[in-house]
Amino acid sequence: MQSMQSHPRSHPRSTLTVAEAFLRERAERAETPGASRRVFTRAEATALADAVVQMTSNPNLGATITHHAVAVTTIVRNDRLKCVDSDHLTLRIGTRLGCNIYVGVETSIRDLTLLQQVIKRTEMQVAPVIQSEDTPLSAADDPVKSFLGPRTYLPVELWHDTTIDAMEHQRGVVLAQMIEQFRTANLLGAASLAVCARAEIHRYTAGRTAWGESTDSEITATARMMDGTASGWSGEAHRDWTKLDGVRVARQAIAMANRNRGAVRLEPGRYTAILGPAAVGALVVQMSPLFEAVRIDGGSGPYGIPRTPDGRENRLGQRVADPRITMWTDHNDPDGGDYPFFPDDGFPSGNNTWIKNGVLTALAYDVEYGMRRGKTPYKAPTAIRMSGGTTSIEEMIATCDRGIYVNRFSGVEVVDGPSGSMTGTTRDGCFFIKDGKIKTPVTNFRIYQSPFLSLNNVMALGVPQRVAFGFMPPHGGGHFGEAVDRWPLDPVIVPPLMVHDFNFSALCDAI
Repeated sequence: MQSMQSHPRSHPRSTLTVAEAFLRERAERAETPGASRRVFTRAEATALADAVVQMTSNPNLGATITHHAVAVTTIVRNDRLKCVDSDHLTLRIGTRLGCNIYVGVETSIRDLTLLQQVIKRTEMQVAPVIQSEDTPLSAADDPVKSFLGPRTYLPVELWHDTTIDAMEHQRGVVLAQMIEQFRTANLLGAASLAVCARAEIHRYTAGRTAWGESTDSEITATARMMDGTASGWSGEAHRDWTKLDGVRVARQAIAMANRNRGAVRLEPGRYTAILGPAAVGALVVQMSPLFEAVRIDGGSGPYGIPRTPDGRENRLGQRVADPRITMWTDHNDPDGGDYPFFPDDGFPSGNNTWIKNGVLTALAYDVEYGMRRGKTPYKAPTAIRMSGGTTSIEEMIATCDRGIYVNRFSGVEVVDGPSGSMTGTTRDGCFFIKDGKIKTPVTNFRIYQSPFLSLNNVMALGVPQRVAFGFMPPHGGGHFGEAVDRWPLDPVIVPPLMVHDFNFSALCDAI
């Protein structure tokens, strides 16, 4: 492994002037909040990235600059208000040679002169050029040139000015309306509201630039009985703030809490389960890493198999779900969408269909592994849509002889990689169904289930919708600001499902 010391070189004063002007304006904007775009424009981002790139002599330098402005407001017990507004402008520089990226600097941008001194002392590690494992690359197919050269990106529209307006003017109004709903219902209410603007640029000296800008918003609410014996939850998320309705969210949470009164214990076991969209989303969002080829090839995960003599090492082309199930990523999805490039280096990533009519049709190859195997790189499906049907939840209940309805899951995590099995708990609305009707609310369960198994046990599907995940403060060493900056999470659009043989493994005393 070699190392290279980067050195400053001359740079056009005009570029630095634009970048410095933006930094000054941003500092003034932070001190005097008001209606604004909130994050840098493409012109500002390009000037800033060019200023950084020109501070080094490394011809393969890449600069990644992200600007996140997130406004989070929460209320607890109807009146305890907390606002956390973050504005993070961060830089990461690195070089990718031989399909390996090495981070040289990751820092907040405040002063270009100071930043230049940091870059001068940054060592950039250089990896040897690799060859494809399957087919040796010719000089014309040099992966370094392939990675660094100009690329074409899918056009996406993920920005909504209406969402930016909500950051300044509508948060307080909506929360006041939600509080009034809780007080009128004589329930304790907790609500979280997030509105964000994000912009990101990846700039390489070889001429490739990846640019993305987006807005997003989410409202969630939990209603509880004064004695703490029952609760209900609801939420909505969309990139366009005007698609959300805080009063509707509060009323749905209140209705769920009222229906959840008087919960009784029910013996755990395998039941027919009717899962609301939020419950399905909590499982599907955990599936994203399990599509990564680097994990699957060689037998790992539910889609991997031990390498066979003919070279097969995954289940591509095989049926893995009910034929009614299709899962795909569309970066310009009107209900969600995503940036059409990898978040670490800006390499383009196109739309992809992961499962089509129940058959596994694609895996996610990161840039390094994809180039090694001669595969087109696709990032893991963090933003994903699942096909649905026309059956309403009420119709599912009417056809269920004996089962359980689940409003949502909490604390879901993968606990068994080979099978993809997950654990978590039901929360804020769990009901026993008998003879086509909801008979009684039941206390919560812990689950132990593989969604890959459930997707083969489908009885009915409803209309897909984007799910809200709610704000979860960090645990296990994370910091609060980082959690705020990541919320709302990437879009997941799924239908309610009716599946048989769902494993409710144990009782849970959580409310």
